[in-house]
Amino acid sequence: MLPLANHPYVLVSDSNVRPDPGYLAALADELADARVGLVHNVLVGAGERSVGALLENLHLASFVVAAVCTAEAIAGIPVVIGKSMLMHRDDLARAGGLAAVKDLLAEDYQLARRICAAGRVVRLSTFPLTTVNVRWDLRRFLSRHLRWAQMRRRQHLGYYALELLGQPTPLLLLLLLLALARPELTVYGQSPARLAVAGLALKFVADAALWQRLRGEALPLFAFVLAPIKDLLIFALWWVGLWRRRVEWRGHWMRIGAESRLGPLPDRAPLPAAPAATQARSP
Repeated sequence: MLPLANHPYVLVSDSNVRPDPGYLAALADELADARVGLVHNVLVGAGERSVGALLENLHLASFVVAAVCTAEAIAGIPVVIGKSMLMHRDDLARAGGLAAVKDLLAEDYQLARRICAAGRVVRLSTFPLTTVNVRWDLRRFLSRHLRWAQMRRRQHLGYYALELLGQPTPLLLLLLLLALARPELTVYGQSPARLAVAGLALKFVADAALWQRLRGEALPLFAFVLAPIKDLLIFALWWVGLWRRRVEWRGHWMRIGAESRLGPLPDRAPLPAAPAATQARSP
């Protein structure tokens, strides 16, 4: 549809986003800064009616939002999730257009990098954008985040390793098990079990506070049970994503390379090209 566009701005958004009033005005205010070439949003998952959807929305409201905001605020690294992107059409063209990222699974992140390389600023809007995830099974949750892990691994190995700092639950649980097995151990005169329990409590209080801040409602009690399970699943997927070289995308297995570039597996024939109307979709 891009060649048919008549205006100087391009808005990309997924079909499951439900913006509140003021969404476009907030993005346009950011883009009014002459330095800014692309604006994206803080995402808030909502609408869960299954365990898989609750896991997804929990992860969006904890690790994902924390990683995106921390990378932007501290390191100045735009981590763009393309569920919402507003950009100047000219900046998109200078970055190579959509054709430059058509074979990349992380096309949103790489598009933002190219816009930055062209001398423009990518900015994170604090306007929260609701993304509706209603009925997911566990397989869908695991498949998505294994795919996302592999995408992040192919962008920068060092940043991928730093993600472990944002996933303390498995290490704290390991410390707790060690303390229970070896009660004589102490750390600076304190029982490791106390330190582990305090760390876990702090982690889940922080998650609950962030959920409250983003969703405007208390974290459901069932979510407190699911939160450590979710953290353990994501930790396991991190290790799989470190080594795995193939991803499942729309029912096809494909090889993932540098910058998340997709290609057919060596022992399989090339996949037929998707119809033009269905090619542009966020991973």
